[in-house]
Amino acid sequence: MNRDDFEAFFNKNEGRFILGIHNYCDRWCERCEFTSKCSVFQIDEERAKNRKSKDDFAEIVSENFQIVLEMMEDIIEEQDIDFEEIQKEKATLEHNAKNHPLADKSEQYLKAVNQWLKTSRSWLETMEHDINKSQELGMATPIQITDLKNINEAIEIINWFHIQIHIKIMRALRHGPLDLDFEDLIQNDINGSAKVALIGIEQSQWAWGILLQTISEKENEILALLILLQRIKTDLLKYFPNAMRFIRPGFDE
Repeated sequence: MNRDDFEAFFNKNEGRFILGIHNYCDRWCERCEFTSKCSVFQIDEERAKNRKSKDDFAEIVSENFQIVLEMMEDIIEEQDIDFEEIQKEKATLEHNAKNHPLADKSEQYLKAVNQWLKTSRSWLETMEHDINKSQELGMATPIQITDLKNINEAIEIINWFHIQIHIKIMRALRHGPLDLDFEDLIQNDINGSAKVALIGIEQSQWAWGILLQTISEKENEILALLILLQRIKTDLLKYFPNAMRFIRPGFDE
């Protein structure tokens, strides 16, 4: 898909999509009720019709980059923007974001969860195998079967959000100070990004809570991760007190 195809797609579907819905979602398209209203999802579906491989990620990235690059070049030329100055400002914002306490804590959580999932995989697989074997023999109790289902769901949620929490926090931090001459006090990208991170944290807290109830052998490890997650949440609400007031297009309307 080139830029002409991209523009033709939007012209053909004018009024169909919820503007900006993809900016503040959890990217879990398989569980989303708004895929028919999401331009990003529908564009990818359109591309899939013409790609040799539906999983050709490199092709998608290349197409996206080329389209964005062409649009940026037009904007820079039309508005006589000093690109070098923008790059300097971006570098400063990136430096400040990476050195923010929230960045450090959310990265700690990301790495800690990665390590926990890695070290717990064998143990969890063994437990699942034993329960499934008992179920085949008619020996598994309803509680065991329910617990296994809940554990798998919790692991999936934790795995999905642990990276996204860090990414959305970094996006909020990279924005820099609000310019109230051009940005709204509540409806701005800082609050939107922070809210998505907070929602991911709340989902993850629920999931860790399920594991805490069902896997007593991992209690200390889970509690440590829950404490770290709560600290991140507390700091997010401290630094971005208006985040939960942000109305996400589609989801909160």
